[in-house]
Amino acid sequence: MDPSLHFSNIAELVAYGDITVGVLRTIGCVATPCDEDSTLVMLVRRNNESLIQFPTRLDQAMAKAYNEGVFTDEINPPL
Repeated sequence: MDPSLHFSNIAELVAYGDITVGVLRTIGCVATPCDEDSTLVMLVRRNNESLIQFPTRLDQAMAKAYNEGVFTDEINPPL
């Protein structure tokens, strides 16, 4: 399967935005995709989550942001 088809939201975003993947000292591995105006998702890699499962979950969370206006934030505690 063509990876760009599997991660269609990620593929679309990189044309006009960016995705930062890195480690926050107290949290672990995180991914934060941003478009021209805002951060769409703040995702934390789960224990035992593979390097295929993490971007798959990221792409799904991005779809929720695009299609439903639901913004996933696993980094900041709820107010």
